[in-house]
Amino acid sequence: TVTNELVFVDIKTGERKRVVRDIIDPYQLGFTPDGKWFVTAAYRLDHVDIYRYDGGFKLAGRIFIDGLPSHLAFDAESKTVFVTLQQSARTVAIDLETQLIKWNSEVGKAPAGIVMLPDNKRLLVALTGEDSIVTLDPAKGTVIGRLQTDQDQMRVLNGEEDRAIDLLG
Repeated sequence: TVTNELVFVDIKTGERKRVVRDIIDPYQLGFTPDGKWFVTAAYRLDHVDIYRYDGGFKLAGRIFIDGLPSHLAFDAESKTVFVTLQQSARTVAIDLETQLIKWNSEVGKAPAGIVMLPDNKRLLVALTGEDSIVTLDPAKGTVIGRLQTDQDQMRVLNGEEDRAIDLLG
């Protein structure tokens, strides 16, 4: 986030292949499953940038959202990005095509990591301020489950989703 650049490197040699400039404060970033959209969360600047990607990055929209947008997840259809807002205890869903907010829901203290489950019907959100994980309905943004955890809820969402799925049922 210091340079506002994305640097693409050759995975084998480490050689710089491409630099994309003016990607503002990319705290978290990701491509949609279909590869047509690229989204960044600008944590300290309170905005989410949505880029169309067709080999180049074209800014489609910048959505200003108070509350420290931090982590991202996408639906399987590549139509929606879900963004946690750590400071406001909320999570939002943004339509990628229109760049409009579909819902903005309170989920609990300091939501951070977010993962769409393989069934595309549930989101897991790590609440770092409550030591728990909530399950959200991605269509409505309603909390449909809660799991108390130890202080490693982010670990559960970073590579151990199966453990969370087993615990949440």
